[in-house]
Amino acid sequence: MSAALVSKLLSLGVAGFPTVKVTRQAIGATTISAGRVELVVSSLVEQGVSIDGLNSCTDSVQCPQGQTCQSDLTCK
Repeated sequence: MSAALVSKLLSLGVAGFPTVKVTRQAIGATTISAGRVELVVSSLVEQGVSIDGLNSCTDSVQCPQGQTCQSDLTCK
C-alpha cells in the first residue's frame, strides 16, 4: 500500500484492535452463442495492524499505568 493511501486511511480515525481487509479480484468474460459468460474470482485477506501510539484493550488492566480502556477499545 502506498504511503498516501495509508495516510488517508489513518485520517478516517482509529479504534482498538485495528485491521485492514484487502480484496483482490479478477474478472473475465466472453460471449458465446447462448449469451455472455462472466467469471469472477476473488480473494479476501484480513490482517491485524499495529499503529504507533495506539494501545488496544478490553479492560483497563491492559492499559499503561494512568490510562483507562475507552469505549472504542483504546487506552487513554
